[in-house]
Amino acid sequence: MTSNIKEIGYLEKLFSESVDLYEPEKADLYAQALYEYIESRIGLDHVEIFSFDVFDTLLLRNEKYELYRFLEIAERVHKLLTVKGITNLSVWDIYAARLTAFRICYRTVNHTHKIREGKLIDVLALMSKILGLEVWIVPEIVRIELTYEEENLRVNPFLDTFLSYLDIKAKKIIFISDMYLPGDWINKLVLKYYPSLELRKYYSSADSSLTKSSGLLYDFAIKELKVSRSAIVHMGDNFYSDVQCAKERGLRAIHLPIPQKQLQVREQEKQKFRTELTAQGFDLSLVY
Repeated sequence: MTSNIKEIGYLEKLFSESVDLYEPEKADLYAQALYEYIESRIGLDHVEIFSFDVFDTLLLRNEKYELYRFLEIAERVHKLLTVKGITNLSVWDIYAARLTAFRICYRTVNHTHKIREGKLIDVLALMSKILGLEVWIVPEIVRIELTYEEENLRVNPFLDTFLSYLDIKAKKIIFISDMYLPGDWINKLVLKYYPSLELRKYYSSADSSLTKSSGLLYDFAIKELKVSRSAIVHMGDNFYSDVQCAKERGLRAIHLPIPQKQLQVREQEKQKFRTELTAQGFDLSLVY
């Protein structure tokens, strides 16, 4: 798999304008395009580690707006509480408590280098306290969260194919994620969809309160990995945190953008849900 040198931005444009990037039948096409771009612009011989963002990169989300996903989780929590005989709380009570807890945890969590990164377990513990629930319920809600995540994620077909190439499998594979889920939880989700993937390391901002967007999570990973910064190629969907910040830290970086068509659908879903919240009389000041 060799090709002529690809111009800078070629791959980003190809993926951004694609209407079938995530279609399984196109996986070979886009995997090869990624492979050839790396070989052309960087050279596989210069790569020791491939690093990936997780959500919207290794694991694809559907078009549901994030705050709508939280409402669906609130519905499941409400069902759990009803089964347990707790009937004085509505779905909207649970939803409002979740958003309030989320905001408080991100604003008050102990920070490192002036960076604040919330953790799901803290959010759910505070949510339960706000609702007057006993602490035993928190692990139950955690299970609901993780089950929901599993059901609303899917494999990225072209990355699945790319990672199956023999000379890619020979490299070390890691992931670096800005996320409120701890690394071991994210790792379980990744391995559910990539069971043959041999991850050497994984890094989540929830574990250290260091983030990609500050650049400090990259520094932390590099120090632990003990490799040259330029020997790491990081890929992700967020241009700022996955590309610009990675490059500022000396890593190689490749932008794998979400296709514009999908972003448009997400924006439509977002506006539709916010309109529904307004119609419900929900306090939009809770919506971040």
